[in-house]
Amino acid sequence: MSTFIPMTADELWRLPSDGRRYELVAGALQEMSPAGSLHGYVVAQLTGHLYLYLRDNPVGSLFGAETGFLIRRQPDTVRAPDVAIVLNHRLEAGIQTGFFPGAPEFVVEVVSPNETTASANEKAQRWIEAGGELVWNIWPLARNVTIHQPGRPVETIGELGMLRGEPLLPGFECRVDALFPAGHR
Repeated sequence: MSTFIPMTADELWRLPSDGRRYELVAGALQEMSPAGSLHGYVVAQLTGHLYLYLRDNPVGSLFGAETGFLIRRQPDTVRAPDVAIVLNHRLEAGIQTGFFPGAPEFVVEVVSPNETTASANEKAQRWIEAGGELVWNIWPLARNVTIHQPGRPVETIGELGMLRGEPLLPGFECRVDALFPAGHR
């Protein structure tokens, strides 16, 4: 019988690069499959909208999908959302090498076709518990977005609806259908 020995965030950081992406969940190493083209397209579209917003409204910094956030210790959990924003007040010491300590205030996960609703909602809840203030789960096949915030019911915005970043990103707006390729169903 083998005994599970949890991996630490420091051990994950020191893993030699093998061309794969990993997350650490409660000390267990989880390999992440490469994203499909629709997933990548959606991430790029939203990143573009958020980049333009932050250029004109510098309230925080935008982080891409390869960024690890250390959201729990003993056992350690390091997650890498598809898109994240950390507000300026948390960046006073600058952006350091290594995993970012704590959850970003704004998290976006593009839900993979094989992921269940329960799994996506559970992951959003873990971001909230770790300090996230706004989590968007983007569902490319359903062409909608579920919005998670502490102390509020989950809200679903359909493809003709408008995403708003209030209160974290004052004035940010983006139509849901702007995230998806024209004619894709």
